[in-house]
Amino acid sequence: MHTASIEETTEDKWDAQLDLNLKGVFFLTQACLPEFRRKGAARVINVTSIWGIGAGPNCPAYCASKGGLENLTRALAVEIGKYNINVNSLAPGNIATPLNAHLRGPNMGAYIAQMRALTPTSRDFLQPAELTGTAVYLASEDSDSVHGVTVTVDAGWSARWKAQSGPIAYVGEQHRGGRGSGGPGKFRGGLASSKTVRCTDTPMAFSYLSDGQKKVSSRESMAAAIAARRPSCS
Repeated sequence: MHTASIEETTEDKWDAQLDLNLKGVFFLTQACLPEFRRKGAARVINVTSIWGIGAGPNCPAYCASKGGLENLTRALAVEIGKYNINVNSLAPGNIATPLNAHLRGPNMGAYIAQMRALTPTSRDFLQPAELTGTAVYLASEDSDSVHGVTVTVDAGWSARWKAQSGPIAYVGEQHRGGRGSGGPGKFRGGLASSKTVRCTDTPMAFSYLSDGQKKVSSRESMAAAIAARRPSCS
């Protein structure tokens, strides 16, 4: 996932994310479909994301691509399930990979603490191997009757969203002088349910470094902000 605010998302950046995460999946499945039908059975396991279920700031193209893949999974399940083809998706949470190593560095203690506070199990990053069991299940005969489902492996991250009556998106407004992920400014925001209500009074701030790496600071913890759920945010 490459961070870029709405202002900094060029058409090329948008197309790159949609081509990789959505278009590619569709046309790969289409190309394989004749062979799947010839064999009389198949499994399609799409890798979506918790950011396809909820949303975060400064990654609109990524969220859109993964959200689209969520619904594409259901659409394909409805259309080709009659051919004994199971189409499901696996939505990882925060997984430790080389791409996000900078978020787990020695100077990212505050960010890691926030991730732990947001996760009911107090996990920050999961290991890739923790996805294996779910993938094997979706590929096995044990899931013969499972179609169009997204299985989350996120240490409980999305359960907190669901407990708040729908997916939560972090929303807010940028401080003067800031430029989202491309500048030193801050993004102050709060929490929104599926109604997408602005809550700019929530005491939380995201600051973005010039190299696109994210550093999080707050006057109160995100966990406290979520628990508070001010009436103005409902």
